[in-house]
Formats: sequence, C-alpha cells, structure tokens
Amino acid sequence: MKNKTLFFLVIIVALFTIPLGLSMFQSKNESVSRATVALFANNMTVNIDLENKIYPGSDIIVPILVTNEENNKVSEVSIKYIIEIENTNNLPLEYTLCEDLDCNSIIEGTNKFENDNFKFNKQQKQEKKYYLKISWPIEKNDYEYSNEIDYLKINFIVEQVD
Repeated sequence: MKNKTLFFLVIIVALFTIPLGLSMFQSKNESVSRATVALFANNMTVNIDLENKIYPGSDIIVPILVTNEENNKVSEVSIKYIIEIENTNNLPLEYTLCEDLDCNSIIEGTNKFENDNFKFNKQQKQEKKYYLKISWPIEKNDYEYSNEIDYLKINFIVEQVD
C-alpha cells in the first residue's frame, strides 16, 4: 500500500527552529522541553532549537512519543521506522537515544538509531516513548565554540513491512 495508508504519529516535545547559538559557559543544567509536534504518515523532519539552552557540561532531554494512530484510526499495515539525527557538527554535541528518562536503557547508535523494536504491528494501536539526550561534554569547552551556531534535525524514516 502507499505510504498514505500508513498512520504514523510522532509527538516530540520539542519543535524548535535551531540556531544553537552563542555558546555560553554556565553551570551544569538539565531540562526537559515541553512543546509538542505530531507526524501523520510518511517521513518527517523536526528541527530542534538549542540556542542558549546547552553549553559545556550540560544535557538536554527531548522526549519522543511514536505511535501508529491518527484520528482514532490505526495503521492497516505493519511499519518500521528509523530515527536519524542530522547536524552541522559546529559544536561537539553527543546524542544518546534512551528508552527511559534516566538513560539506563540505551539504544545503540550515534546519529542513526534503528533496531528490531522500532516497528508497529498492523491494526494494533501502539505507542513507544523514547528520550533523546543531547550532551555537550565539559572537557570540550574551548573558546572556539563561542558564538558558534549548529543546526539539529531529527528525521523519522517510515517504511512498510508487509
């Protein structure tokens, strides 16, 4: 079936436009963003704004909710998905995709995350929650990153299984 028949909803708790700018050296801080965005069918890209929200020694946690339901209708086909991170690498950021808020259960990958659990069965409403931890290691606090801007996108790539 065409991708139009796939109902794939991704709710991200961060819809921001990024410039990740003006790197400021401050005390360590963690935050959880609260904005939401939804994805209906097909592939999707979401921009994350980290401007003035991350600096050396800090982390930001972005909750991600993935489901196969749209308007009370569940996908008629089985689907799998990939979560991919793109940036310009202007800042020394590290990405960790976790199954829990404390990142005790980590999904392998650095910028592209896929595994056997990234799928939904047909005609069964399902939801999966993940947490993208964006970290700036404290030891990478060189002045060359001052006033530097980086762009971050989260891509959701959806594919029909059967």
